[in-house]
Amino acid sequence: TDALNQLSNLLKCNSKRFQIAGTKDKRAVTTQRISIYKYRAFRLALLNKTCKDIKIGNFTYVERPLYFGKSMGNAFTICLRKIDEQQKETV
Repeated sequence: TDALNQLSNLLKCNSKRFQIAGTKDKRAVTTQRISIYKYRAFRLALLNKTCKDIKIGNFTYVERPLYFGKSMGNAFTICLRKIDEQQKETV
């Protein structure tokens, strides 16, 4: 919701125009599919110049908005850092 609030502030629109398919961990680096009602891709792409910690892209036009629960599933890549040599076997 922090990202959606930032986008809605920059677009000067109500955050209710955005639809999402699920929630995200705010401490992780993630991607999120969202839909927004009646905005052109070129206008959204311009936000990359001013958005903090958000990259916007991979635009498509759709007839129906996303809705909660419409997610196609999750995929994870987990990166472990600073593991001692002795701990590698237990991890």
